[in-house]
Amino acid sequence: MTNLIFDLDGVIITYEQNFAEAYSAEFGMDIAKIYEFFANDYHDCAIGQASLRDKIEKYVSIWGWPGDAESLIQYWFDSQSKVDTRLLDLIQSARKSGHKCYVASDQDATRSAYVRKLVNIGSAFDGSFFSCDMGTTKAEAAFFERLLGELGSAPGDVYFWDDNPKNVVEAKQVGIRADVYNSFEDFRLAFSNQFVLEE
Repeated sequence: MTNLIFDLDGVIITYEQNFAEAYSAEFGMDIAKIYEFFANDYHDCAIGQASLRDKIEKYVSIWGWPGDAESLIQYWFDSQSKVDTRLLDLIQSARKSGHKCYVASDQDATRSAYVRKLVNIGSAFDGSFFSCDMGTTKAEAAFFERLLGELGSAPGDVYFWDDNPKNVVEAKQVGIRADVYNSFEDFRLAFSNQFVLEE
């Protein structure tokens, strides 16, 4: 059985600007100050060891947000909430062709709950692998080692697509067949030819 694994942000969830870029453009905030949060505070949230609300609280004043931490989080989530339904349709075709399809994403517990509903992961996929549940991120080979353990699958039977080349490198370290995802247009034909049976 072939297992097909997809990243969320930048692959299934698309955006012209990420949260930091959108916030910087709208509020005139130095984007470096926004990225400080992701560099210094978000990792503990992403591996399930800290609360997103607690970690982002101090940035409400640093970033000049005109509300509270909860509304700042909602702004962030809403700024990255466009789902590529074309890709979801293609994934359903792959599932109908006999493949198992999953998502793998670096997410804290709060946003993982948000994206589960946004993408309807419970019905659109056969399962999910979130960093907050795995205790490690895709920037580490351990994430993919644990993923393989949970799948009970040989690495050569697993395919993975991510827009971050570093994550692709880590997946390849454990033998997974991984590629960088650039755009739906670049992805569609080759994927369909390999994983979608003609009806």
